[in-house]
Order: sequence, then structure tokens, then C-alpha cells
Amino acid sequence: AYAGLILVTINPAYRAPEFHHAAKLVGLKVLIMQAHLKGSEYHQVLREAGNIPSLQHVVQVGDAHDIPKHVLSFEALIAAKSSHRAE
Repeated sequence: AYAGLILVTINPAYRAPEFHHAAKLVGLKVLIMQAHLKGSEYHQVLREAGNIPSLQHVVQVGDAHDIPKHVLSFEALIAAKSSHRAE
């Protein structure tokens, strides 16, 4: 509610085709994700999933180094929100 988002969990075992289908089905606008977990590399899955027209932002939690340019760190998102609220 704080960010105006609705939580829709997506199975972390999904590969690119399943992820693409689920993302399009729910009209995914913001993806908050880990970079990797138990051998799955989620940036690779996201790249392989192809174009998701509704997707506007990708936010990565955890491991804040080696974040791709199109991805925002969760810490940066919180810092931006906090500075915005202070104004």
C-alpha cells in the first residue's frame, strides 16, 4: 500500500516462457526481484522472456552490486521515496 502496488507472486521456478505468460496475464508494471536464487539467474530469465509491454520498472533487492543499468536497487527506491516524502 505504501507504494501503491498490489502483490502478485510469481513462481520463482518459472523459466522465461512461463514468466512471460504470467507477467502479461497480470499486466505486470513493476517487478521486484532478487538477482539469483538456488541456481536461477533472474536477470537472464527476464531477458529471455522478451518484451513485456506493461513492465515499467524493475527493482532488485539484496545483492546491490552488478545491477544492470535498467534496474533500480531497492535501497535507491526507498531513498528516493523517503526524500520525496520529506519535501
